Parts: sequence; structure tokens; C-alpha cells
Amino acid sequence: MPDATYWLGKAYAAKGDRHNAKRVLVGFQSDYPLHHKFSNSMHELAIIHHEIKDDKKAVELLKLMIKKFPNHNSIFQVKALLKEIQTPEVEAVEDVVVIDAEPKAETTDTK
Repeated sequence: MPDATYWLGKAYAAKGDRHNAKRVLVGFQSDYPLHHKFSNSMHELAIIHHEIKDDKKAVELLKLMIKKFPNHNSIFQVKALLKEIQTPEVEAVEDVVVIDAEPKAETTDTK
């Protein structure tokens, strides 16, 4: 039943139910540490942790996945997510309007 458990976690995640997705995937990892979808579940859990703003746990999972599964087919996405999390956000700068401090002399046309 490990495949069903893994896909149930994925289904919860796709539905946006992060709480149940996390619960099911953590249980999957605990019950089936040698399953071929274990590495995928690490990636899924890292995404969920990032979405719930637990970036410390997300980084931990991503680094562990890179170390344990360096040739995984989604390793580029894993590394990209790790880089995204570790890169500090640059705050958006509002448009700045520069006002000329010196008034221009008025010109009068005399004829």
C-alpha cells in the first residue's frame, strides 16, 4: 500500500491541503524508507514546508535530498528551489519621482 499512501499525499498537496499532505508524506517516509518514491516525497515535503513558511525545514530536506540522491531526475528543480529559498528577497522599490528644485524662468514673448 505504499504507492497509494504516496499518491494520497500528492493528492492532498495538489488540492492545497498542506496539513494532510504533510501528515501523509511524513508517515510514508516513516513506514517506507526504502520505497522508490521516498526521494520524491522529500521533494514534496520540502515544497510544502516552503509554502507554509518553514524554510528551515525545507532547506534541510532539500540539502539531504541533494546529498542522498544527487542523480535524481528532479535534482535541477530541487537545486533551483533551494537557491530560491536561500536568496534573500529584494524589496520592490516604488517609482521615484524627481522634482526639479529650481523653478524655470518664465519667458515672455514681446513683439
